[in-house]
Amino acid sequence: MEILIEAVALEKLKENAEQAEIITEVECIDKLIALVTHMHRRLVLKKQSQTCSPVLMPPDFICPLSLQLITDPVMVASGRNYEQAFIKKWIDLGITVCPKTRKTLAHTLSIPNYTMEALIANWCESNNVKLPDPMESTSLNQVYPLRATEVKKLVEEMKSTS
Repeated sequence: MEILIEAVALEKLKENAEQAEIITEVECIDKLIALVTHMHRRLVLKKQSQTCSPVLMPPDFICPLSLQLITDPVMVASGRNYEQAFIKKWIDLGITVCPKTRKTLAHTLSIPNYTMEALIANWCESNNVKLPDPMESTSLNQVYPLRATEVKKLVEEMKSTS
């Protein structure tokens, strides 16, 4: 979840830099966004490889925030599905963009997705995979995002070393 929070913070910094027409800062932030996005993809792959099951999980069944198989799926305004506890934490942090699309959500309501829940349960049964307990995940309570000022400082340091 932390990496996606950083990506959202970087997107906001990029918007500000674009409005101020600071081209070098926009370029640096673009590189940071690409790096953070790559790091998230690598984390997802690593998490998948650490599962006990030799069967690869369908990507849509994995919550981008918890990096685990979704057990309590909810759909947000963007049409994307997330683990209920994790998207609630995301929104409670005041972040109103979709973690996957990084687009502003029209509203912050989430709707239980019983069809997705049934699909996941059927897939688990067919592949002999045990559903994880979402509340056992340590990452739900350990969110340490960088503040925008810290990210801006990192961008300045990158620009000065270029």
